[in-house]
Amino acid sequence: MVNEDVPAKPLETPIDISPPVHDKTEETMKSAAEKILQAILKSKNPAIFVDGLLQQHNSIRQMRKLVDLLKFPVYNSGNGMGIIDVNHPCMVGMWNGMVSDPGMAESFGQSDLLLVFGRLPADTNSGGFTQNMPKEKTIEFHPDRVEVCSILGN
Repeated sequence: MVNEDVPAKPLETPIDISPPVHDKTEETMKSAAEKILQAILKSKNPAIFVDGLLQQHNSIRQMRKLVDLLKFPVYNSGNGMGIIDVNHPCMVGMWNGMVSDPGMAESFGQSDLLLVFGRLPADTNSGGFTQNMPKEKTIEFHPDRVEVCSILGN
């Protein structure tokens, strides 16, 4: 093992942790919001999927407001339990891939647009990665970005 002094001078350099700002951010956000709205309006059977990262990013209150506003069927993962009350009229149940309750795969699969919030794709949270979220009909909201489905032209 080597025992060698390391200079402390680099520790004095402040680290810029502010998010990057792009010139077209507002324009891009408006365009994305319009595309998402059009997809929602065109959808005949949209659904919401909530997962554990909503808790980690302190977004539960906002998610509950959105569910109350949209009134779409809601599915949750194991880590997303409790974000939306199980007695909420929009709550369908837990979608955990192959280990879900009977009928859950069919119900979830009938959705033609999936709005996915706080997804935490781990083997223990997705039925061993059997939780199918088809990219062609999924809009996935992350803390730092939104991944839009191919039906939106992206």
